[in-house]
Amino acid sequence: DGKQTTTKGKTSAQRRNRRSPVEILQELKDKRERMHEAMMERLSRLDERIAKLESRHSSKIKLTELVQTHSTEELQHALESVRKQRSLLRRALKDRLGS
Repeated sequence: DGKQTTTKGKTSAQRRNRRSPVEILQELKDKRERMHEAMMERLSRLDERIAKLESRHSSKIKLTELVQTHSTEELQHALESVRKQRSLLRRALKDRLGS
């Protein structure tokens, strides 16, 4: 058929047009960098969506976390601590404004 073949079945013209390992390596590195940049952009957009959702529903998220991670007794104790702290803060503010 007129083509020169090597032991691996490739023509000598195909062997001459083969890219060097350095070229292939650089191409792969460039491709990886492009993919990395694209994924970072996508992750950034996703992070923005997550932040917006968290800020929009922060009370509901916090309530769900408290209910799932604390017992009724722990929640009651925390509420009592907050009430005491609030009372102390009011007294401190009253003393500060009164002096």
